[in-house]
Amino acid sequence: MPRSAKLQELLDALEAAIETKCPAGEADASTKRIFSSLRAATGAFATADDDPPLDSLTHLPAALENAERGPTHVAKLAGKFSALTPSLCWKRRAGSDADPAFHNGHASTAIVGPLGIEVRSDVIIGAGLVAPNVAYPYHSHPPEELYSVMSDSQWFHEEKGWYRPGIGNVVFHTPNVQHAMRADDTPLLAIWALYTGANPP
Repeated sequence: MPRSAKLQELLDALEAAIETKCPAGEADASTKRIFSSLRAATGAFATADDDPPLDSLTHLPAALENAERGPTHVAKLAGKFSALTPSLCWKRRAGSDADPAFHNGHASTAIVGPLGIEVRSDVIIGAGLVAPNVAYPYHSHPPEELYSVMSDSQWFHEEKGWYRPGIGNVVFHTPNVQHAMRADDTPLLAIWALYTGANPP
């Protein structure tokens, strides 16, 4: 089945946003791997689960509004993401109930990947929302990862400490590096993409 127009438009806007600010080197190579894989094959379509809405999603309109006031490439990405949101299912990170502030103050959605609306195993793309003054905890994972940063927010990298990448910039994490993020007085929104190297279904 062909990829939906709204999903393709989001992927095109994400690629353009990342390429606009992507640093040379490993991040640039990761970008090429991810989007070449997406062009090479389309995964199966899946319908999102009809789960009850999360309280943290009350912050999504403000996050999108802030992004739409940002640089042109961020505003375009925010518009394409907003158009796709009715098809997405938002969830909490597993085990987040150990920290009530985080549990009630974040949401993640899968767009492409094993749990996405396009099911595949070689690329995983999703979005994360963090409520004002809430931190997404330190974590790491084997796949390399790119973020398109859609809000002014604080980010942590084990070699840099806490820093501000700035709205519209790209954050790149090599495999297994420890990282985290936290929102200031406005919600944090970012779209992330991981390359797993597995073959698409």
